Parts: sequence; structure tokens; C-alpha cells
Amino acid sequence: MSDSSSLHQPPPEGADGPPPADGRPLPAYGRYLPSAGSGAPSPSPWSEHPAPEGPPRPLRIAVSLMWVGAVLSLLGAVVAYFMVDTVNTLVAQELAAQGMQELATPEFLAMLEGMIVVGLVAGGAISAGLWAWMAVKNRQGRPWARVLGTVLAAVYVVNYVSGLAQAGATPQAVLGVLQVGLVVTTVALMWQRASSDYYATRSAARR
Repeated sequence: MSDSSSLHQPPPEGADGPPPADGRPLPAYGRYLPSAGSGAPSPSPWSEHPAPEGPPRPLRIAVSLMWVGAVLSLLGAVVAYFMVDTVNTLVAQELAAQGMQELATPEFLAMLEGMIVVGLVAGGAISAGLWAWMAVKNRQGRPWARVLGTVLAAVYVVNYVSGLAQAGATPQAVLGVLQVGLVVTTVALMWQRASSDYYATRSAARR
């Protein structure tokens, strides 16, 4: 019969206690493996690519300016609408100067006014829609939206300078100065280092 003191022998070195009841093996370092409900954190498949933070301050300002641009586009259409009579008068004067005053009939001027109104509504809606679209896509960090926005801004500035040279200073041209300043500022903010890092991070997260 074995000595009763052997029943109280300490566990071997490296063991913290009796083996687990569920039969799981002891790790090499002598501790139990955490059970399924023990609260131990499990690795996430997305841990290597954490969700990027929101846009940096320069890009947030740029997006806000884009929404302002959408409002200014609609405002510009309204201002131009109230100048339709002035445009009709200028057209009648130009026809008279060219010896074609017989064309400046009320029917012709009414048709011209209708075409101008349609053009203003369509132009204002398209311009405001482009501003809003660029605001949404650039806030999402789409690199192509930044490039496209830059190209559209360059086209707008060139067209504005060309139109100003031909039409001179008008209320709509003065409003255009604000839009040009807004466009240039927006593009500069989109290409700042912090904004570029955000575009790169969001692009990498979508891969």
C-alpha cells in the first residue's frame, strides 16, 4: 500500500492545477487554453485594415465650399433670370445696329426670352448638381472625384475669364468672381497633404 502522503504531492513543475474537465490539452507553458465563453478577444479579419477616420479639416472645408458653390449656381440663375429684359434690349439694339431691326419683333423677343429662361434653369440645375455630386464623392475620398473636380474647376475659370472679356462687368459677372475664388480655394484644399493622405487611405480600404 502506498504512503498516504503521496496523495498530497504538489503538481509537477510548470502545471497550475489539474487538467481541464473537457479534455483540452494543456499548453506548453502550463496554463489552460481560454474557453469559448471566457471573454478572450478573438482576432478580427479587418484588424489589418482598420476603418479610416473621417475626412481631415481641409477636405471638410472644401466639401462645405462645394455645397456653397451649389447654392451660388442656383442664385446665379435667379440673378440672370431678372436680367432677361436687359438681354432682350441688347439684342434689339444689336439687330438695329446691323440694319436688321425688322427681326426684333415682339414674337421673336418672346421666343428669345423663353429660350434664355430654359437655358438658365437647365444651366443652374446642372451646375448645382455637379457641385453637389463632387461634394458627396470627394467626402467619400474618391481620387477620381478630386481629379474630375480639378478639371471642371479649370474649365469654369477659363470660361469665366473668356465671358468676362466679352460681356464686361455685370451683376452676374460679379457673382462669378465669388465663384472663381470659391473654386480656386476648394481645389487648393483638396490637394493639401492631409487631404491626399485621406484619399489614399480610403482608396486602400476599398481594395
